[in-house]
Amino acid sequence: MAVDGTEVMDPHRTSWMRRTGGPASATALALAGGAVSVGLWWLAIVVFDIASYLWVELSAEARRLLHAVDALARAFDGLETQAVRLGECRIDVTGNKASARCAGSATWSPKVGSGTHTESRDWTFDLVRVGANWQILNARAQNR
Repeated sequence: MAVDGTEVMDPHRTSWMRRTGGPASATALALAGGAVSVGLWWLAIVVFDIASYLWVELSAEARRLLHAVDALARAFDGLETQAVRLGECRIDVTGNKASARCAGSATWSPKVGSGTHTESRDWTFDLVRVGANWQILNARAQNR
């Protein structure tokens, strides 16, 4: 409330009210809710703003994941078959982290085009221990 008794509207509060259909003022909320105080009203705004923020972040992460899945699908879409063979691996363990370097080959046949192709490759895997298991954090392949 302003000194002259008129209500001063906070721009954040009015934005929230437009989005949620909330009460026209903190006074209306206090009257409508009986024991609801202005302090709880502001807490409700914070909760709704956090929820909005989380939905925006979740949506952005879903778009990034969809983009990665789409890129992976396009990469394998042109292959009829693919086989990876790992030979000898050198594994270095330090605490809960490890790296494995493996020699091997990749063989593939394209859906369009001729024949089967084979290339010698070196793979590097970065791992982390999760409980009793090891999880791959990153994998890289390099032609030899």
